[in-house]
Amino acid sequence: MDDFCISFHLYGECGNFEKWAKAQNEIEDLEKTLNDKKRHKELTPAELDRIEDDKDEVNTKKTTKWAVNTFSDFLRQRHNNCDVETYSASLLNETLRQFYASIQSTAGREYSVASLICFRAGINCDFFFCFHLI
Repeated sequence: MDDFCISFHLYGECGNFEKWAKAQNEIEDLEKTLNDKKRHKELTPAELDRIEDDKDEVNTKKTTKWAVNTFSDFLRQRHNNCDVETYSASLLNETLRQFYASIQSTAGREYSVASLICFRAGINCDFFFCFHLI
């Protein structure tokens, strides 16, 4: 019988019932807090609109506006139809080809390759927005 040992430490490391009960309550509160936190927050329609409006950097918006305004000026100067949404793919391709080949700064200098890439990116961004591709 000496080899048989019974432990009456029912409350583990807490030592007594009060400490054990307090620890159990703290564990339950922690579990409830973790369960109450949602991964996805609730957003109002106004908050969604603000997030969508802020999706692009300020400089991206400026570059897009600059490119689109320059392209619109080109279309008006050439007396073309300014409503590019009605252009066929071949007409749009030819118009953009002429635009990139003829564009120059207000001082009469040709734009650098980097500037032409900015034009292309800005016009592309506007096309995607206009044609609801995004």
